[in-house]
Amino acid sequence: MYHRRKWKTRLEARNAVIDFIERRYNRSRPHSTIGNRIPAEAMESFYARTAPKPAAPARAAADLAAA
Repeated sequence: MYHRRKWKTRLEARNAVIDFIERRYNRSRPHSTIGNRIPAEAMESFYARTAPKPAAPARAAADLAAA
C-alpha cells in the first residue's frame, strides 16, 4: 500500500510508516513480553482479571438481627 503512493514530504511518509506500525503491525503480532499473545488478547485477559466484582445484595435489617 505505502510503496505505491507518492508522498509530498518526508514528514508525511514518516507519519504514514509510524501509523502503520502502531495501528496495524504492533497490534496484530505476538509480543514475547506478554506471553506471545497479541495485545488485544492480553488486554482482554487483564480486564477480565481486574474487573470489579458485582456487589452483594444488601441484607434486610431483620436478616441481620437473626444472624
